[in-house]
Amino acid sequence: MTEWEIFAQARALHDAGDCDGALTLISKARPELERIRGHVACLQASCHERKGNRALALRLLENEIAAGTTNFWVYYQIGGLYEATGRQDAAIAAFRQAHGRKDGRKAPRTVMS
Repeated sequence: MTEWEIFAQARALHDAGDCDGALTLISKARPELERIRGHVACLQASCHERKGNRALALRLLENEIAAGTTNFWVYYQIGGLYEATGRQDAAIAAFRQAHGRKDGRKAPRTVMS
């Protein structure tokens, strides 16, 4: 099974409301997911936010940024978390970073763009 197939299974669990199942699958498949770690961090953060642990969600994304990610979605998602916690300046900076990524993905429109 490829990393993207594992990710798709975890995403399906997340989307069905089974965040614990998604997190368990990610934990078991950790070595195979290294190449797509930014996407995995976003999914993990979303699970933790849904479970009420916004601080852990932020920490996961901040760690991914500190590790040097260039993943648009990491910056975009952390921008949303900063906005939700009232950290407007940090949110704006994160959204600007997201839209400055050059990974070839089209950026979704936001209220900031």
